Amino acid sequence: MKKIKEIVLVAGLVIFSGICFSGNVGAIRCPSDSVRSGDNVESLAECNVSKASTSGESETLRLAKDVINFLVPVAGLAALAAVVAAGYMITTSAGDAGKVKKGKTVMMWGIIGMVITLFAYAIVNFVLSNVF
Repeated sequence: MKKIKEIVLVAGLVIFSGICFSGNVGAIRCPSDSVRSGDNVESLAECNVSKASTSGESETLRLAKDVINFLVPVAGLAALAAVVAAGYMITTSAGDAGKVKKGKTVMMWGIIGMVITLFAYAIVNFVLSNVF
């Protein structure tokens, strides 16, 4: 029964991380009634602007997006690994209060890491889409 709980926990966390961290900063599709219907753009504001006027993306902005698209999943996987390790610590603690406490602490920080990663992704995506 313990093994089944561990497998279900790990599978759930893997699915959760895949859903949360599989996005891409520049993946916005224009609605069908816009000038650029169906195109992938950086922000919805570009959907009614011709392609010629939006092609001058700076190298710095492109580099920032590439770095973010690399680091967000890495940070998410690190947080997921912490949560999985914490679950393993708690499951294998055999009633030892110290190990349970340590597992709960690691799990708390892993979840905090996931939340911080999600907020950082949202903030950076907002800034890159609306400011630049």
